[in-house]
Amino acid sequence: MFECRRLYVLICICVLSFIITPAICQDKEKVDRYLKVVEQGKQDTNLVYAYNEIATELLGSDDQKAKEYALKGLTLSKKLNHKHLESWSYNLLGLSYDYLARPDSALLSYQQSLAIKEKLNDIDGIGATYLNIGVLYFYQNDFNNAIVYYNKSLDQYTKSKNERRIAGIFNNLGAIYRQQKKYKEAIEVFDKAYALKIKLQDTSGIANALGNLGMVYQYLGNYKKAEELHLESLKYDSLQGNSYNMVSSYVSLAELFLYKKDFTKTEKYLLNAIDLGNKLNAIHYLDDAYKVYTDLDSLKGDFKSAYSHQKLFQYYNDLILKDERIKQMDKLETVFSTKEKEQQIKLLNANSELNQLKIKQQEKQLMIFIIASVLLVILLSALIIAFRKNRQKNQELAEKNSIINEALEEKDVLLKEIHHRVKNNLQVISSLLSIQSRYIKDEKALEAINESKERVNAISVLHQEIYKNEVLSAIDAGNYLSNLSKGIQQTFDPKQEVTLIVKGDSFLLDVDQLIPLGLIVNELLTNAYKYGCSSPAPQITLSFYKTGNQVSISVSDNGKGMMQAPEAKQDSLGFKLVNMFVQKLKGTIDYKNDQGLKISLTF
Repeated sequence: MFECRRLYVLICICVLSFIITPAICQDKEKVDRYLKVVEQGKQDTNLVYAYNEIATELLGSDDQKAKEYALKGLTLSKKLNHKHLESWSYNLLGLSYDYLARPDSALLSYQQSLAIKEKLNDIDGIGATYLNIGVLYFYQNDFNNAIVYYNKSLDQYTKSKNERRIAGIFNNLGAIYRQQKKYKEAIEVFDKAYALKIKLQDTSGIANALGNLGMVYQYLGNYKKAEELHLESLKYDSLQGNSYNMVSSYVSLAELFLYKKDFTKTEKYLLNAIDLGNKLNAIHYLDDAYKVYTDLDSLKGDFKSAYSHQKLFQYYNDLILKDERIKQMDKLETVFSTKEKEQQIKLLNANSELNQLKIKQQEKQLMIFIIASVLLVILLSALIIAFRKNRQKNQELAEKNSIINEALEEKDVLLKEIHHRVKNNLQVISSLLSIQSRYIKDEKALEAINESKERVNAISVLHQEIYKNEVLSAIDAGNYLSNLSKGIQQTFDPKQEVTLIVKGDSFLLDVDQLIPLGLIVNELLTNAYKYGCSSPAPQITLSFYKTGNQVSISVSDNGKGMMQAPEAKQDSLGFKLVNMFVQKLKGTIDYKNDQGLKISLTF
């Protein structure tokens, strides 16, 4: 329930990362003032400030325009050779890319900002950029890297004794531990954040820390403590007039009382949340409120009301996801525009070949006329003409070879670019799935989203291998399977507590075989990590060999094996996908309990 509140805290820290930045625009009057500076168009530092302040104000509401203003600020700051402003513009550009779900571009911009701040010894600025990178990794569900950069940021802010920022980092670390269900560690860092907020008399921050602590105790089943903390948080938000956080607190209290089966108080807080949420148009909270209302109606047996509230939940959830879908369509449109360009190139090549044929025909006609005209010329003239004809043919042959070579090189470049773009688009889809997972509370639904993300990543790794390969039609299957297994290990076992053994031959397969093969191996390894690690010393083995025209793949673990026959699990999506792709490869698959489960594929 506190996802949106947490995001609010992180954004405030990121936007304030530039230490000489003026106060952030909070009203239309200030925005208009900066727009007037832009209209004057005087190429000085005031114009850079105006660009960057407008970009700051647009973050979260119109991220595309925020990016455009940040780029304008960056261009002018470079022209003026003003390093402080340049680092600020890079930071804003990174935030814009982050909000636009383009993590690669965001990370590059942050690193460029960081390089300048390190040269300027801007300690607070360095800390803020480290924090931004940590937030970026957090929303990619790469919690290990997020913790690394949060700690780097903490070191910098400790040097500058910036307690306000230190409290924010503790809050962010608590969010990670809560996601990882490390509730003891989450309580420790949230308590540190709360103590600093009390010291700083930061009313909004105090309310935030109390709410986060309440959520952890709720997960632990300590409902009495959770209720005290949520009510205390609501009191601080009310005193501060922080309406958005009040809506979040109402929803959290409603969910808490639903757990306690106190339906009267649940409905009371839901009505408060919906009333205030409608006034604020707080769609991120309204979808949560109607989701809890649907659960309440179901428990009360009022299924007609549950259906009505479910429709309202779906309505607000669709509003939230609308922008993400539009961004995804924009990315996919790039693929189609690339196809159109390829057709244009083919058309231009065809026209060029037609012109060449016309030229050759004209040259032949000219040559016949010359030969007919010089029949009465002496032998020496005939020899000279023959010599010129041979030289001209050689030149034409050289030109044709040059054109063919250039066309082949351009084709390879275009094909590699297409695979590169496909890989980038798949990463965008993976990022969108990560964003979607933030709003999902149901464990099974969240598991399904994460499994879909891993399937997308399996295809993305293949396109990356194609892009790096010199020969596009045949890919090293051994190298691809090794990289795929490492990616799955990073997702399910980042601390490498399970021994992963990868062994096999290096052999070439075409793309049509590698796509289903990669998805099969993805499903089998995912299944092994989820269900085959019950041994005190868990071990998973992936092996792949090629003998003649036959390929053998096996995935085994030392767990307790398959408790049911394979036929009993055929209704699961994973088994259906594996069987479908095995049929596509025209292969066979075998399941065997041998000190664990061993699954062998041959095709």
